Amino acid sequence: MYGIYQDVVLDTAPDKAFAAFSTEAGLNSWWTDQCSADCRIGGTYDFLFDPDYRWSAEVIELNESKHITWHFTHASQDWTGTTLSFRLIHSNGKLLLRMEHTGWKTRNHHFRHCSYCWAQYLKKLKDSLVAGQD
Repeated sequence: MYGIYQDVVLDTAPDKAFAAFSTEAGLNSWWTDQCSADCRIGGTYDFLFDPDYRWSAEVIELNESKHITWHFTHASQDWTGTTLSFRLIHSNGKLLLRMEHTGWKTRNHHFRHCSYCWAQYLKKLKDSLVAGQD
Protein backbone atom coordinates (compact mmCIF):
# COMPACT_ATOMS: atom_id res chain seq x y z
CA MET A 1 0.00 0.00 0.00
CA TYR A 2 1.10 3.54 -0.71
CA GLY A 3 0.44 6.89 0.91
CA ILE A 4 0.64 10.62 0.37
CA TYR A 5 2.06 12.63 3.27
CA GLN A 6 2.06 16.42 3.59
CA ASP A 7 2.93 18.78 6.47
CA VAL A 8 1.90 22.44 6.57
CA VAL A 9 2.66 25.04 9.24
CA LEU A 10 -0.43 27.12 10.02
CA ASP A 11 -0.53 30.51 11.69
CA THR A 12 -3.98 30.27 13.22
CA ALA A 13 -5.80 29.01 16.28
CA PRO A 14 -6.24 25.21 16.48
CA ASP A 15 -10.05 25.43 16.55
CA LYS A 16 -10.09 27.49 13.32
CA ALA A 17 -7.69 25.07 11.65
CA PHE A 18 -9.78 22.08 12.76
CA ALA A 19 -12.95 23.71 11.40
CA ALA A 20 -11.25 24.15 8.02
CA PHE A 21 -11.04 20.39 7.51
CA SER A 22 -13.99 19.13 9.56
CA THR A 23 -16.96 21.42 8.81
CA GLU A 24 -19.01 21.96 5.68
CA ALA A 25 -18.10 25.66 5.47
CA GLY A 26 -14.44 24.94 6.10
CA LEU A 27 -14.15 22.19 3.48
CA ASN A 28 -16.14 24.20 0.94
CA SER A 29 -13.70 27.10 1.33
CA TRP A 30 -10.75 25.16 -0.08
CA TRP A 31 -11.55 21.61 -1.23
CA THR A 32 -15.13 20.70 -2.17
CA ASP A 33 -17.78 22.46 -4.20
CA GLN A 34 -20.31 21.29 -1.63
CA CYS A 35 -20.27 18.80 1.20
CA SER A 36 -22.36 17.54 4.06
CA ALA A 37 -20.62 16.71 7.30
CA ASP A 38 -21.69 14.52 10.21
CA CYS A 39 -18.68 15.13 12.46
CA ARG A 40 -18.83 12.16 14.83
CA ILE A 41 -17.37 8.67 14.91
CA GLY A 42 -19.42 6.65 12.42
CA GLY A 43 -20.72 9.85 10.80
CA THR A 44 -20.72 10.26 7.04
CA TYR A 45 -19.23 13.03 4.96
CA ASP A 46 -20.50 13.45 1.41
CA PHE A 47 -18.12 15.35 -0.86
CA LEU A 48 -19.32 16.89 -4.12
CA PHE A 49 -16.57 18.08 -6.44
CA ASP A 50 -18.74 18.19 -9.58
CA PRO A 51 -21.65 16.05 -10.82
CA ASP A 52 -19.29 13.21 -11.80
CA TYR A 53 -17.42 13.24 -8.47
CA ARG A 54 -19.77 12.67 -5.54
CA TRP A 55 -17.88 10.71 -2.90
CA SER A 56 -18.60 9.53 0.65
CA ALA A 57 -16.47 8.68 3.64
CA GLU A 58 -17.07 7.48 7.18
CA VAL A 59 -15.44 9.14 10.20
CA ILE A 60 -13.31 6.46 11.85
CA GLU A 61 -11.25 8.64 14.22
CA LEU A 62 -12.08 11.95 15.82
CA ASN A 63 -10.47 14.00 18.55
CA GLU A 64 -12.18 17.39 18.59
CA SER A 65 -9.86 20.25 17.63
CA LYS A 66 -6.99 17.79 17.08
CA HIS A 67 -7.66 15.27 14.33
CA ILE A 68 -10.16 13.56 12.07
CA THR A 69 -9.78 10.45 9.92
CA TRP A 70 -12.12 9.27 7.17
CA HIS A 71 -12.36 5.95 5.36
CA PHE A 72 -13.65 6.42 1.79
CA THR A 73 -16.60 4.13 1.14
CA HIS A 74 -17.74 5.53 -2.22
CA ALA A 75 -15.30 7.28 -4.54
CA SER A 76 -13.21 6.62 -7.61
CA GLN A 77 -11.76 3.12 -7.82
CA ASP A 78 -8.40 4.39 -6.55
CA TRP A 79 -9.84 6.33 -3.58
CA THR A 80 -12.39 3.77 -2.37
CA GLY A 81 -10.88 2.01 0.64
CA THR A 82 -8.28 4.72 1.26
CA THR A 83 -7.97 6.61 4.52
CA LEU A 84 -7.56 10.38 4.80
CA SER A 85 -6.51 12.05 8.03
CA PHE A 86 -5.83 15.57 9.17
CA ARG A 87 -3.97 15.94 12.46
CA LEU A 88 -2.92 19.12 14.30
CA ILE A 89 0.35 18.98 16.21
CA HIS A 90 2.03 21.67 18.31
CA SER A 91 5.72 21.71 17.40
CA ASN A 92 8.34 24.29 18.38
CA GLY A 93 5.69 26.91 19.12
CA LYS A 94 4.00 26.36 15.74
CA LEU A 95 0.81 24.62 14.68
CA LEU A 96 1.58 21.83 12.24
CA LEU A 97 -1.11 20.26 10.07
CA ARG A 98 -0.17 16.71 9.14
CA MET A 99 -2.20 15.24 6.27
CA GLU A 100 -1.97 11.54 5.40
CA HIS A 101 -3.83 9.87 2.55
CA THR A 102 -3.01 6.18 2.89
CA GLY A 103 -4.15 2.82 1.58
CA TRP A 104 -3.51 3.42 -2.13
CA LYS A 105 -3.16 0.06 -3.87
CA THR A 106 -0.87 1.34 -6.61
CA ARG A 107 1.32 4.28 -7.52
CA ASN A 108 -0.45 4.88 -10.80
CA HIS A 109 -1.06 8.16 -12.64
CA HIS A 110 -4.00 9.04 -10.36
CA PHE A 111 -1.84 8.56 -7.25
CA ARG A 112 0.86 10.83 -8.68
CA HIS A 113 -1.70 13.43 -9.74
CA CYS A 114 -3.35 13.40 -6.30
CA SER A 115 0.01 13.75 -4.59
CA TYR A 116 0.58 16.98 -6.50
CA CYS A 117 -3.03 18.13 -5.97
CA TRP A 118 -2.85 17.61 -2.19
CA ALA A 119 0.06 20.05 -2.00
CA GLN A 120 -1.97 22.59 -3.99
CA TYR A 121 -5.12 22.07 -1.92
CA LEU A 122 -3.26 22.40 1.37
CA LYS A 123 -1.82 25.72 0.20
CA LYS A 124 -5.39 26.77 -0.60
CA LEU A 125 -6.47 25.68 2.91
CA LYS A 126 -3.65 27.72 4.45
CA ASP A 127 -4.52 30.75 2.30
CA SER A 128 -8.22 30.48 3.24
CA LEU A 129 -7.31 30.54 6.94
CA VAL A 130 -5.14 33.63 6.47
CA ALA A 131 -7.88 35.37 4.47
CA GLY A 132 -10.40 34.53 7.18
CA GLN A 133 -8.33 36.39 9.79
CA ASP A 134 -8.83 39.81 8.16
